Amino acid sequence: MPVPKNTQELRSFLGVVNYYARFIPRLQPLCAPLYELTKTGSKWSWGKQHEQLLDQLRRCLSSSDTLVHYDENLPLVLYTDACDCGLGAVLRRTFNAGTEKPIAFASRLLTDVERRYSTVDKEALGIVFGITKFAQYLYGRRFTLKTDHKPLERIFGDHRELPKVSTNRLSRWALILRTYEYTVEYVAGNRNTPADSLSRLPVYNADVTPTELKRSGQLLNIRLADLPVTKQQLRQHSLKDAQISDVVKYLERGWPCRRNDIREEIRPFAERREELSYEDRILLWQGRIVIPKVLRPAVLQMIHDRPPGICAMKSIARFYVWWPGLDSDIERYVRNCSGCRENQPRPPEVPLFSWNMPSEPWARLHDDFAGPFKNLLCNTDRSSRNHLLMNSKKC
Repeated sequence: MPVPKNTQELRSFLGVVNYYARFIPRLQPLCAPLYELTKTGSKWSWGKQHEQLLDQLRRCLSSSDTLVHYDENLPLVLYTDACDCGLGAVLRRTFNAGTEKPIAFASRLLTDVERRYSTVDKEALGIVFGITKFAQYLYGRRFTLKTDHKPLERIFGDHRELPKVSTNRLSRWALILRTYEYTVEYVAGNRNTPADSLSRLPVYNADVTPTELKRSGQLLNIRLADLPVTKQQLRQHSLKDAQISDVVKYLERGWPCRRNDIREEIRPFAERREELSYEDRILLWQGRIVIPKVLRPAVLQMIHDRPPGICAMKSIARFYVWWPGLDSDIERYVRNCSGCRENQPRPPEVPLFSWNMPSEPWARLHDDFAGPFKNLLCNTDRSSRNHLLMNSKKC
């Protein structure tokens, strides 16, 4: 853990220390000088005394009183978390009495690209980081994975098939995680304190594997291969598209707190902010490429060249692309296409039915109410065509 630079970072560190307070004797008197810095109104003044105390607490957390050795016969539990600046993971061993003690801690800083990930992607990256970091303990045996992000319990749960429209990163990470045997469990945030604090105090010199960076655009390239636009065209027109440019700025700098502060045309993106990501200078929603306005006619034409019809076009579009009003644009495109109108399925022709002429009067009557009178019942004799009108107040 790095040296805290402000009150918030110091509170995160003390949160980890307090979580393992039962393993550190006389903890509260020991931490008293640090708690003085966290009081409301206290001026931040980090000195040599605080530095020495921080080193002492680090040694306590990494001592044999707190940490335990790996045991292949005892269950393993991995806690992971992510925040806007870093990732954290704690590997614990469960004893027969149900108590847990840590085996190892890990954290790292997010890169500039990773900071622009959606919340789901960041939390999923925290899982991948924790599992790959402790792969020497986890590979080849079953363990429990605990996360405080509820959607990941369904996405990475047992026997779960990843949705076809999942983001490129989630698809890639799901393939990595399938080589491990684990059970995903949701844990409340207040019970995930160590991993949460580690993510807020990440190690600054941690490295991101080059393999992970090289894989970042593979699935994006697969989707682009079927579209009539190139990656370079998408980048250029996305920069010129006012709508997409504003969305990217919000992703990088944060969204306004009030809905009224967001322009009307940006609100569909704001409603999906947790599922948006910016990968390789291309905006994505749930792994689907957000197409700039200039390129949308070419994309609609490509989709239209596949099996015709509104439903078929929508199914294809939902795998590759997205923009606000996509379904309406597809319906309008099909309505304006003469070929689609000619090939539109027509209702089957119903053969005409004619009544036989009755052999005598009053053999067959046809009854109906004669409008605009609500209670006037008209009886017509088919043979003589005589009408009999009856007043029916009950009708």
